[in-house]
Amino acid sequence: MKIAYLGPEGSYCHLALREFYPNAAALQPCKTITETVLALQNNQVDAAIVPIENSSNGVVTETLDALIAYDVTIIGEIILPIHHYLWGKQSNGPASHIYGHPQALAQCQHMLRTQFPDIEEIAVTSTALGAQKVQETGQGWAIGSALAGELYQLDCIASHIEDAKQNQTRFLILGTTKPQPTGGDKTAFLALNIPNQPGALLKLLEPFAKHGLNISLPSLRPIADSPWHYVFYFELAGHQQEAKVQAALTELQNFTKIKRLGSYPSAQGIST
Repeated sequence: MKIAYLGPEGSYCHLALREFYPNAAALQPCKTITETVLALQNNQVDAAIVPIENSSNGVVTETLDALIAYDVTIIGEIILPIHHYLWGKQSNGPASHIYGHPQALAQCQHMLRTQFPDIEEIAVTSTALGAQKVQETGQGWAIGSALAGELYQLDCIASHIEDAKQNQTRFLILGTTKPQPTGGDKTAFLALNIPNQPGALLKLLEPFAKHGLNISLPSLRPIADSPWHYVFYFELAGHQQEAKVQAALTELQNFTKIKRLGSYPSAQGIST
């Protein structure tokens, strides 16, 4: 298998990939989440891994936008504990700037504001890219994983700098297979073209309450060409082959257009 992930090496997506596919050898690092998803849609890879939500900072909007824009299938998920490190070159002394992915910067605000309030924060598309920049230029510091510091031969300025010590990120595995029911599954879908009328939200949720289905991660994204209209992203407990899931989705289709993103085994606990 060839697997795409948000790179470069040492990113948290890279860690999730190594955990989910421990024997994978053919890896394709990508510059952005969108590029990662496109690599799968364009048949350049067999699977792709992207972050979907963080326990502290919520949903990853670029991933939602990619799921809306492209035709890919979710085949699995994995949850990782996220511990951030501050990497640099001790020999260079204090830094004038700190690189970090926007999510990583947001997850470390207490430390950044209290210990380094005057250092500029520079957003990059991946934590590993920030570490790579520090290695190449010898300037600045970077927030990243333990693996990033090891790969780019950097010194640890500070460890476990995340605000929430139970910090976790959930990653989606995208692919072409369709997992069979396991008894502990999720089904993800998009609700499109919601009518702008009183009671629309109630009608959107009613089929799932009726059939006793739990819904998680209700998120919405704006439709670019339709101001003040939104696409809703949902995950519900159960596999789409189950009768009650089929019934609920069929009833929902009578109210609005939906896009099924796949059914897949729920992550069982947190990976190490």
